[in-house]
Amino acid sequence: MRKRIIAVMMCMVLGLSAVSCGKKNDGGEESTPTPTSIETGTPTPETTPETTSTPEDQTTGDQTTGDQTTPVIDGTKYHSETYGFEITVPDDYVIYDEETSMNIIYQSMAALYQSVDEMIAAFDLVGIKYPFVSVTSKPVEQNASANIIVQLCPSSVLPGTLEDIIKQSLDSSSQQYISIGVTPTMGEPKLVSVDGKDICVADSSVYIDGDFAGTTYKDFTLYQKYLGFDSGSNRIIMNCTYYNEEEGKAIDEMINSIRILK
Repeated sequence: MRKRIIAVMMCMVLGLSAVSCGKKNDGGEESTPTPTSIETGTPTPETTPETTSTPEDQTTGDQTTGDQTTPVIDGTKYHSETYGFEITVPDDYVIYDEETSMNIIYQSMAALYQSVDEMIAAFDLVGIKYPFVSVTSKPVEQNASANIIVQLCPSSVLPGTLEDIIKQSLDSSSQQYISIGVTPTMGEPKLVSVDGKDICVADSSVYIDGDFAGTTYKDFTLYQKYLGFDSGSNRIIMNCTYYNEEEGKAIDEMINSIRILK
């Protein structure tokens, strides 16, 4: 039962994070993005991250604490020996470290947990982590900016084939879209080989012309690409949201940069 609940929660989180807004503060600088909830149809409460690290603050070299090696964020490149993968996001994206990413995730989960620490404790019970969230630095398009959410889960929590897991994500997102009155187009999961390793990929899109997630959109198409691959005893699930063909090509190039280290 617990495995089933966590699998559903994974799909919910990926679905809820379909729109990420990069807002400007009074000084003209971009603040930490706030995901918008699809499920409730209203923006989730903005919270001030307890500790926020901007890319300038993040290390570009390995740091070791005990037997844990801190993931390396070097511009648009992410490398983690601990999590067992490496990836280069598109040039205009900002990668947020794990601590900041958990605060971003909490903004879409605040109705379920009283604090970030409570949410992290619940995730730790079953080994769920969010290695990073990445958001484009380009100006937002109709209050939406392209984003990538990365989730790690033990294979024991998400059993089955990669195609099964990605299909569950597609089905969950589809149900959420339909529940708020929009009809998505969902592709079929397929395996592609990158650097000799299998990665499962599936595409979806939804056309929006009207009110959606608390915002009015005009003649707007939202695209999502779901990715899944195994790294040792873990499963890495990614949800990429973008809004035009150019961004889609950049995401495809990102997929080809993935290196599975375990």
